[in-house]
Amino acid sequence: MKKKNIFFYTLTFVFFLIIIEAFSFIVINKLGKHRFVQSVITNSSNLKNNKSIFSKYDQILPYIRQPQRFNDKNNFKISYDEKDLFFTTISEFNNQSKNILFQGDSWAEQLSKKDTYNYLKEFSDSNNYGLVNSGIRSYSPSPMAVQLYLLRKDFNLKPNIIVALLDQTDIGDELYRYNIPDWQENKINYFDKSHETSLVEIFTKNNFNSIKLISLIELYYTSNLKKFSTHKKTIFYIYSRLKNFAQGIPSVMSPIVNGMSSQDLNLFSKRVENYIDISFQDNNLEYLIFVTHPHKIHFEGKRYKIELGNLLEVILNNSNYRKKIFHVNFAKIDEIKSIKPDIMFAKNDVYSHLNEKMYLKYYLPEILKKLNIVIK
Repeated sequence: MKKKNIFFYTLTFVFFLIIIEAFSFIVINKLGKHRFVQSVITNSSNLKNNKSIFSKYDQILPYIRQPQRFNDKNNFKISYDEKDLFFTTISEFNNQSKNILFQGDSWAEQLSKKDTYNYLKEFSDSNNYGLVNSGIRSYSPSPMAVQLYLLRKDFNLKPNIIVALLDQTDIGDELYRYNIPDWQENKINYFDKSHETSLVEIFTKNNFNSIKLISLIELYYTSNLKKFSTHKKTIFYIYSRLKNFAQGIPSVMSPIVNGMSSQDLNLFSKRVENYIDISFQDNNLEYLIFVTHPHKIHFEGKRYKIELGNLLEVILNNSNYRKKIFHVNFAKIDEIKSIKPDIMFAKNDVYSHLNEKMYLKYYLPEILKKLNIVIK
């Protein structure tokens, strides 16, 4: 009888372990396909294979461009040359003309595609402007400030005009992704990526999926504890992330969907103000042009509580550099009302990027019109 009980309990225990391992396999497999995880693993691979280039900036910026993402037929292919990994030169900077720098996230990175590149090339050449695009996916004001500092210091790129393309998700990026511990105003704040090294080790190490999952949970908690300082704040953040996940809301979308606390508003405002201060540290800079655009659901009047353009207006009005700052706020442009959202945005894109046609016929013309007004 005892032997039967031992056998039964052993079999039950083994079955239980198999269930846990199977569940862990599903979770790990799904997490491994996440855009952030894929980006971190790709960056780690680039770091191993091209140490001299990537290691130079690995603990300074969240990441630089990944050549693997520039290989589709619509993009200019980029090499592992240091300049390519930072920016695309559309027209060379020169001392005889106005030099323009585009910064931003994927909205700016899009400008390195062939059609938009050629459009900007024609604009800059016909006006004798120097023009460089340094857009990198998922950048927001904090990494843009560091990037600008490095572009000036390491590449001697000193623009007269900066066009900063900000996206609605930049708020979530600043609150969650780039919420640097011990962040300081009027300073270049570098990025600690030690948790990313641990993340790569977890996913690439040959181990049981259940052990990988436990390690991920521990890493996720400790890395967020480092950001938020207290267990209470960390637990609240994780709870809100799980709640958003259950509702199908990406974390970077959470602030515009659910609203922001006064503390969140203050943090984001400080990040934008810091970017502005660092931009004007160089006397070559004459003007800073911000560009914001609503997401698709903003037009549908459903559940979004925050619109970046309106929030940015408040921040800019309080800036010491207000007379040198312009804002192309597409939420207030009349033409936007005549375009149907389904025609404007890329299909099935939760982050509401414009499709390529809209970049050429609607988005870029409005920005370039403002550029010419500011310059002339």
